[in-house]
Amino acid sequence: MLDDNSIVGIDNLEFRIHINSPFTTVDVPSETIGLIAADYISENRTGERASPHNPLKIELILRDSSTPAAAEMRSD
Repeated sequence: MLDDNSIVGIDNLEFRIHINSPFTTVDVPSETIGLIAADYISENRTGERASPHNPLKIELILRDSSTPAAAEMRSD
C-alpha cells in the first residue's frame, strides 16, 4: 500500500544540493515572485499601472519519493 503514495515538496530549496534528498519537488522561482510582488506594491503606492509580467517558470523535479500515476500503472 505504501507504494501507492507519493511525497512532493515545494521550493526545491537551494540547501538541498548539499544533502542527498530523494524527495520530488516543485521548483518555484521564489526570488522572481518576490521581485514581482515588490513591483506591484511599488506601482500601487505611486498610482502607476502594474506592468505585465511573463508567466513564471515552474518545474516539477521528479525524484525517488513519487510513484507513477494510477493510469500509467494499468496494463491494458
